[in-house]
Amino acid sequence: DDHQTKNASVLSDVGAAIIMAQKQFSASALSDLIKQLMSDDSLQNMSQVGSKLAKRDAGEQVAIVCAQLAGDDHQQLSEIFNKNTIENTPQ
Repeated sequence: DDHQTKNASVLSDVGAAIIMAQKQFSASALSDLIKQLMSDDSLQNMSQVGSKLAKRDAGEQVAIVCAQLAGDDHQQLSEIFNKNTIENTPQ
């Protein structure tokens, strides 16, 4: 069960990541890939695609589901997340 490749494929399939198989991985291969990524717009494009896929409230959603499963008040948890998000937002 190669779940890591399956998870990475979600990002790779839309252009937000590059998968390098372990059997192809070497210091030289990694160096070549980094040089390639640095020489064109690949990193910027990957970043833009990745940003569109990002779930900005993923931590909150996971915590709420956990709280619901534990029978806790998820509304109170949501309020705590909202307060922390506001306090930690860069000005």
